[in-house]
Amino acid sequence: MKDIIWLVKHNFQVIFRNRKSIIIYLGMPILGLLLSLVIHQNNEQPTLNIGIVNQDQNRMTTDTIKMLQSFKNAKVSHIKSEETSKKLDDGELDSVITFQKGFSQSVQAGDPMYIEITSVKGTEVTSLVTSYLYQYINNIARISVLSKGDQATFEKLYTDYHQSTLKLNVHSIEDTSKINSLTYQIMGKLIIIMLFTAASLSGIILIEKENRTYFRLLTTSINATKYVISNVIVNVAIMTLQILLVIVVIKAFAIAPDFPVWQMAITLVLFSFVSVGFSLVTVALANGSANYRAMLTFFIVPTCLIAGCFMPLSSMPDIMIKIANFLPQRWVLDTLTQLQSDHTFGSIYLNIMVLLAFALAFSLIAIYKFSKNNVVKKFI
Repeated sequence: MKDIIWLVKHNFQVIFRNRKSIIIYLGMPILGLLLSLVIHQNNEQPTLNIGIVNQDQNRMTTDTIKMLQSFKNAKVSHIKSEETSKKLDDGELDSVITFQKGFSQSVQAGDPMYIEITSVKGTEVTSLVTSYLYQYINNIARISVLSKGDQATFEKLYTDYHQSTLKLNVHSIEDTSKINSLTYQIMGKLIIIMLFTAASLSGIILIEKENRTYFRLLTTSINATKYVISNVIVNVAIMTLQILLVIVVIKAFAIAPDFPVWQMAITLVLFSFVSVGFSLVTVALANGSANYRAMLTFFIVPTCLIAGCFMPLSSMPDIMIKIANFLPQRWVLDTLTQLQSDHTFGSIYLNIMVLLAFALAFSLIAIYKFSKNNVVKKFI
């Protein structure tokens, strides 16, 4: 135990001998968090700037424009017909809706016409607003059909539609979808950082083999098992610090998920053991630092992509989703997703067991490979 404690201190001295290492290991998780915030902010639905050209001065047209103005994701302004092209080309407006003369009469006749929608950004930008607009117009047209051409009946139904006596009790509930999406992105970036952190720290073994420090240590009472255990302790300690740092920051920014953060911490700490196990297997298989870095690049980035660390797994092809089931990153993200869906920590024991299985499997493989080549004696 004394030897392991000494080795842990030795590893920390080697790692943090250069102050840049502190910035790298503790700064990267924060950088990943900030990157997720920027991506999330860019993905939020923007406010649409819509211009209105009203060539049909009628109460029905005015009411339709008022409906558009009530839409919270749209900023509506009145413009002249000759300004349409210039304002669209200059980017001042995303879309222009023109109510041509005869619009109200066509709607009242049950056959809506004389409305033109112009946009240089395509329907993917304005589809939400136009869907509400068309729904509203179709509702008015149905009122016309029900009135069967009777103007008095139409006026009564139209007025009742806008002045309904129906009372609604409105209660606001917290929208957690944005926080859940942001949490998913942050955890995806943190998983990638943890894998590279484990790879970097485990790579110290290869570096010390190459400069013969490892060999000299083994001439003392220290053996290979103690050396690897100390490396695991340092690995997990630094990654746990990364996890706690990210949790503190998301709590400070009020973007923590709607489930206890200790459940997130336990899941990620468990994944840290998986990361260390994987990196040690790679160290055992590599025959040098250059070969080790190449193997890491080949495995980490593609597997994180397939597992959904960069984008939700739901957007992947079916074959990728099936492959993701064999990757530990996928089980971490699935655990966090289920916790966000109000599953209790005890109900997702299968995910925890799978992560434990990955950690155990990687550890056994690493132990076997290290013992097979006797760790040092066959290293060239």
